[in-house]
Amino acid sequence: MYSKKSFLVLRILEKKLGKELLLQVMNKLLSVCAHSVQQRLTPSVWQTGILLSTDSFLKCVSNVTGHDLQSFIDQWVKQGGHAEFIINFNFNRKRNSVELDIKQDLSGVGSSRYIGPLSVTIQELDGSFTYTIQIDDVSCRHDIQCHSKARRQRKRRIPLWTGEEVDMDLTNLDPDSPLLWIRFDPELLTLSRIVCHQPDYQWQYQLKHERDVVAQLQALRILPRYPTPQTRLSLIETIRNEQCFYRVRCESCFALADVANRLFSMMAGIPSIVTVFNSIFGSKSSNEIPRLNNFSNFQQYFLAKALISSAALIRTTTTAGSSSSSDYRCPPEVHQFLMSVCKLNNNSQNKFADDLYRSNIYEAFGKTMLKLRRSDHSAISTRRNDPEIDMRVQNIVQELVHALNMEKIKPSYGKCISSACLRALTDVWKSGYINEMQSVDDNQDDLYSNFLLWWNFVENEPFLPARLIALECIIDYLLCCKRVDFFDLQSGKIKSPCFFKFIDFLDKEEENFQLYLRIYSFHYLLCRMTFDNKNRSTFVDSTGLIFRTKSFFDRCSRILTENISYSSLTKSLLLDLMLILFGKDEPCFTTDGFVVGCTDMEKEGVGSGGNVIREDAGFSLASDDLILTPVTL
Repeated sequence: MYSKKSFLVLRILEKKLGKELLLQVMNKLLSVCAHSVQQRLTPSVWQTGILLSTDSFLKCVSNVTGHDLQSFIDQWVKQGGHAEFIINFNFNRKRNSVELDIKQDLSGVGSSRYIGPLSVTIQELDGSFTYTIQIDDVSCRHDIQCHSKARRQRKRRIPLWTGEEVDMDLTNLDPDSPLLWIRFDPELLTLSRIVCHQPDYQWQYQLKHERDVVAQLQALRILPRYPTPQTRLSLIETIRNEQCFYRVRCESCFALADVANRLFSMMAGIPSIVTVFNSIFGSKSSNEIPRLNNFSNFQQYFLAKALISSAALIRTTTTAGSSSSSDYRCPPEVHQFLMSVCKLNNNSQNKFADDLYRSNIYEAFGKTMLKLRRSDHSAISTRRNDPEIDMRVQNIVQELVHALNMEKIKPSYGKCISSACLRALTDVWKSGYINEMQSVDDNQDDLYSNFLLWWNFVENEPFLPARLIALECIIDYLLCCKRVDFFDLQSGKIKSPCFFKFIDFLDKEEENFQLYLRIYSFHYLLCRMTFDNKNRSTFVDSTGLIFRTKSFFDRCSRILTENISYSSLTKSLLLDLMLILFGKDEPCFTTDGFVVGCTDMEKEGVGSGGNVIREDAGFSLASDDLILTPVTL
């Protein structure tokens, strides 16, 4: 965070001083440093010319430029936080002015009060105009006089800040307002978060006609909140526009998928993303057949990947069987589209490898199975008996297993296809349509071949990144566990072989290579634990439920107390994980093996009759000395 903020502060300083003056300051510092090195003095004397502090930098800036930057340093360097603005505006037709209402939100995390200038750029019918207003208080109002007149005096060719004139369709514009869009702090001269409330058509104009990439990306983040047919057309037009920056076109694909999900009741037939892909990358004879791969144009390459990934995020609402519960599933048109792109992929005449392109397709297969709402066990069983979903899962698994088998014959660059297939199979696994006890490959008779596929990569794969990806997939699957998937509802005991194999993996004798995998496992578990922002003791969506059990606590306790050969880094990460899962005090467990808080236990009974098992684990986590900082690998 400090390194990121330093770049922003230096950029603000460059805008404040000017590029030439800042270069003079840097040249002065370099000359002093070179002179100190040539002196060949003691290291203590070298530090005065080589090491640069904030005070010495300010002194150099003051000597070279004559500017006093003490207030700037106090605001952005010595003081933490950022400004948060909530801005509303209204156009006064009688006075032909814009009335701004600016408020600062000080309740957010890391927010601070800001007093100083703020630039405003208003795009009107007669051009773009920039103003500077002064922020004096937490809440302030300003009036800005407009240059444009009424609708009857409008021009169709609108001049932009770049000097070019563009034709705009002004049918959606408010007849009483000459404003096209408004931007605040366009040069990014303040460390701030700005929330600007303006109509949807102004965001659409900003996306299509603004030449600043930052402004276009800002509009793409806001437009999915206005799911209208006009927003959908604006996004499609941006995707097709070859003059737009490729990152803007790629982000437009994901925004279009979000809008399509909100408009699923109004949209019928083939999704818009599939239609756009076929029109851009389809063959001339039949646009449903993708043309031969040609990655000479990198913008088109990244756009194709974005269209495929965003198409997998489209969802429609259906009713699962006879149940009245709604099921959000990917439409069959998208599944057929991904299958055709995968099977008809032809890279014979392309001078670039298509490994990353194919891995993107395989990851999209897994995304089509995600975000399915599962309310209870009966709903899961109903969907597993759905012929359409069963056939879809079978086709996806066959393609992924075939790609994994082909990787053994001809490995891809960096085993990217193996990593993508493992992630996709994990997504299908987490969706609930493949049981942990069910085989991935029908030709295998091993009862546990499903999760053993991942463990085979963890234990036997020679390429380290692929082993780490397989380990991440196993942890992600265990973290998303529900009581239905991993626990016997009658006895409350864990019935997951994958969980017990993971515990055995953590408790093995340490080897040089095994040590790195174990440390990576603990570190990844620490990074994946998500809490509720309001209550740090509760996990979001039952994350880590299977790890908050007596079985995992006992095994971790034995590792810390008995295995003295374990490295200090391993034990430090394990202690951090236990502090997150069980707290600093000795945990209490219900009769079915789940950890509970004493306050929750006293208020309402848990387990069988509310009985709580409290056993001595051999050590206590009550000491403040055990609070450790996670180590970044």
